[in-house]
Amino acid sequence: MEPTSKFEITRRKNGSNNHSGKYASAAVRGLALGAHASDPLSFSIAEHNNFIGFLTRDVQSGGLTLAQRVFGVPGTTPVGMESPFTAGEEVSLEKADEIEIEGPAHLYSGTGQITEATAVPTNVSVKEGKWRQSQGTERVNGTLTANALPTQGDVGHLRVRIEVWQ
Repeated sequence: MEPTSKFEITRRKNGSNNHSGKYASAAVRGLALGAHASDPLSFSIAEHNNFIGFLTRDVQSGGLTLAQRVFGVPGTTPVGMESPFTAGEEVSLEKADEIEIEGPAHLYSGTGQITEATAVPTNVSVKEGKWRQSQGTERVNGTLTANALPTQGDVGHLRVRIEVWQ
């Protein structure tokens, strides 16, 4: 089956509720967020040691435009239309047992970058809200279970499957 989104939860976490809190910046659906260091009512970009879950929708600065209110917002999910969250207001996070992710919005670029040559299984961690190979003393957040999957059609993007540990 061809992917329908650059971020898909392929196995939902059984018995897990969504988490709500404030998030201050624009972001893409599926970005990993974590506990904020000083504000218990807010989220921050996840690192390996504070990871909670994944944004359920895009986050947009400034809220909806008039055109978006009238005509809707094309979504990045198979559902089609979905309104993004507004930066600085409440967002929703979802936990997952398994995800498929693709491209630079979800895969870390730099030390520990996941490439087509990364072996399955490899332990992976969250860094700046994105996924990479676990480094040194980092908490392991998951395992790479498939690599170089069919993409959403973007040339040069890598798509992987990760079993998430939470």
